[in-house]
Amino acid sequence: MTGATGAIQAAALADPETFARGDACRVFRHLRTQEPVAWTPEPDGPGFWSVTRYAEGACVLKDASTFSSVEGTTLEGNRWQDDPAAGRMLPLMAAPAHTALRRILMPHVSGPRVDALRHDTAGFLAHVLEECTERGRFEVGDGLATRVAMHVAFRLLGLPPEDEAGLLPVVRDTLSCNESRRHLADAELLIYVSEAVEVRRRHPADDAISAIMGAEIDGRPLDDETVLLTVLNVMSAGLTTTRLAITGAIHALMHHPDQWRWLQRRPDMPGTAVEEVLRWTSPAAAVVRTAHADTVLAGRRIRRGQRVAVWIPSLNADEAVFADPDRLRLDRAPNRHLGFGTGMHACLGMMLARLELRLLMSEIRRAWAGIEPDGPAERLTSLVLQGIDRLPVRVGPS
Repeated sequence: MTGATGAIQAAALADPETFARGDACRVFRHLRTQEPVAWTPEPDGPGFWSVTRYAEGACVLKDASTFSSVEGTTLEGNRWQDDPAAGRMLPLMAAPAHTALRRILMPHVSGPRVDALRHDTAGFLAHVLEECTERGRFEVGDGLATRVAMHVAFRLLGLPPEDEAGLLPVVRDTLSCNESRRHLADAELLIYVSEAVEVRRRHPADDAISAIMGAEIDGRPLDDETVLLTVLNVMSAGLTTTRLAITGAIHALMHHPDQWRWLQRRPDMPGTAVEEVLRWTSPAAAVVRTAHADTVLAGRRIRRGQRVAVWIPSLNADEAVFADPDRLRLDRAPNRHLGFGTGMHACLGMMLARLELRLLMSEIRRAWAGIEPDGPAERLTSLVLQGIDRLPVRVGPS
């Protein structure tokens, strides 16, 4: 297959409607077998390389010296220009600053802190599920997934629980396909976080915001902008991806009744089920890097300064790594999915995401006898995140 033909196929990956229509899987499958590193022309930019095969994708994500995240990590906004937040929040930092800040944040998203969140999260989830089950009909994205993801993010950051309900519409609009609504919501969330940071400045506590504010890199404290952007990143990263993972998990179980029955019959909650849901949903669509040197990947010459988009959903469906990848198998093992990325920029909150999914799946298999559609599911229109955005369902108590 020629590079020109590959570029024609890959051009669909520059169009968010490809994901809204659910056509991306077909494009990914074609490129994985024919041109796993394909030039992707853009109607409004210089184009980028699309990496769709597991081996090459993992290589890009692990090689932070050749493929840098500092200039930007997403296919949104002025993606052919360097991100103005470069060097000021964790995903856009290079070593050693990245390593230092990650080390400061790690105790808040792992080990005893996650264990401490377990009881609180389980109680909140049981309360929300009881409400949903009593109604019988609800929309999963807003009625369940966003509420759970926001609750955990608030506990992690030490934000007032009474603010959660009021902020729900703002968080929802940060995922809106309407650009003006999304920008307004982003601004509102930024204002809220900046006010929370000021409160913590006057009243430090044992939470992630205080840890970020007290961080020092090379003996110097973080400046105000870096603190604000880092807190905002910690909040938004957990909210968006976990919301899509939860919604996608329920959608998958609803459309795979054999796997739903298998899950209900299990005496315990198998870890394989959580990992398979993470592989299946793959909420992060494209993870972008910038080549810092001329290099060759799968026979394609990548020039210094060119953007490289690693398509996580395609990597997690690579037939060379996953047997029967288009089938949901909750007992899949091994499962070397890259839903959290890999390398130095692997997702910091992976333990929290696993906790939320494990608790969710444990609860719904006991609470619900079945799940049925109550209207059409709507997919997200985005090149940054992918998955089920709105999911109306009917459930019956067990």
